[in-house]
Amino acid sequence: VRVRSELAARGIELAEAAAYSDSVNDLPLLSASRQPSAVSPDPELERIAIMNGWPVLPGVHEDPNRPTAMLLCLTYALPFAP
Repeated sequence: VRVRSELAARGIELAEAAAYSDSVNDLPLLSASRQPSAVSPDPELERIAIMNGWPVLPGVHEDPNRPTAMLLCLTYALPFAP
């Protein structure tokens, strides 16, 4: 809900956005986006991403104290350029 309201405030529909995550907990967000990508995903998200043909990207870092999910804070829904 929060993601949708943040996007709506910027005039962006989730169905027209890119979404990035490292956790299967964000599956609803990824599934609703136009361009889902798994970034340094947990094993379950990696399996789902591969099954759905989504990009699986390496993490920027592998430091467990700085999870890749922080990328989501800045880029959880970038407008997807047609």
